[in-house]
Amino acid sequence: MKNLNSEKELEAMTQETLSTKTTAELELLGLAELELLEKDIRKQIRTKMIEDLQTGTKVVTFTKVNGEQRVMTSTLDQNLIPQDNQESVAKSPKPVNEEVLPVWDVNAEGWRSFRIDSVVSFE
Repeated sequence: MKNLNSEKELEAMTQETLSTKTTAELELLGLAELELLEKDIRKQIRTKMIEDLQTGTKVVTFTKVNGEQRVMTSTLDQNLIPQDNQESVAKSPKPVNEEVLPVWDVNAEGWRSFRIDSVVSFE
């Protein structure tokens, strides 16, 4: 799975979803509906990332808020996260931000997070 959040990938997923609609139905779709569709696609991408991370490690390349690109070996696999660190994120009193994904950084041995929309590749 690469370039999950590239405009090209989002457009392809949107086109796949829209291809089942008739021309008349497409004309009825407004900007708000397309934005909701894009949000739904991003949610699906986040869910898929979580599923993949729960079964092992993935190398995530993303752009940090300061513009730097970062490559991070990440996991959510409970077998790879030290026991005393497994509940850190789960016990957080903060509400879940669907735009950010907290993960265990295997190399730094600590919890880190990245914005879903900043991912360049996910391998």
